[in-house]
Amino acid sequence: MNEKLYKEFVNSIYELGDLKISEGEFQKKQEQFNYWLVSLEEEKRQQVIKQIMPIIMKVAEHIQEKQQAFKDIISVNEGMMKANSHYDKY
Repeated sequence: MNEKLYKEFVNSIYELGDLKISEGEFQKKQEQFNYWLVSLEEEKRQQVIKQIMPIIMKVAEHIQEKQQAFKDIISVNEGMMKANSHYDKY
């Protein structure tokens, strides 16, 4: 297994989840990883997929949690703005 490509892709998944890289940068890493993955023999490819899927699922959950947190913050801020405008406070 090409450890460098695998590690770079896994790191980019975590960085995307932590909002440390852009989706464009992640897309480049993903394309490199996919190209490498397709070049593997079927058995090895399935092994890599089996290793990477739990990581992807974990990061996807993390991203959803962050999105929900941002939505909650926005809702609170909107509520405060409405209350302030209703009571003429700034």
